Amino acid sequence: MSEQNIADLINGLFRTYPRPDGREYTNKEVCEALQQSLQESHLSRLRKGKIPNPSRETILALCQFFKVPASYFFPELREDQVQSSPEVINTLFTTISTDVKQKVLELINAISRDR
Repeated sequence: MSEQNIADLINGLFRTYPRPDGREYTNKEVCEALQQSLQESHLSRLRKGKIPNPSRETILALCQFFKVPASYFFPELREDQVQSSPEVINTLFTTISTDVKQKVLELINAISRDR
């Protein structure tokens, strides 16, 4: 199966996760719901394939609106495909921001205390 481009993936969200009445959301509805964290013209360009590499914030906003995990855009992040070897964990951990590292460590500590 060929790899989908970002426009295909975003358009797939609109088709797969319609409004409660069954119609697709409009770009305007999505952007308004996201409180303009994503501009309508930007979303339009993404859906037409004119922007091949959206920002992390854009992908996150779309994931939040359509309530899909990041693995929708990055299938390699699916739990069943992520190996938990120390090397993989170390590589992943060194690529995330300090704030995220702190939250992960807090979560690990909370889990450890509950045992």
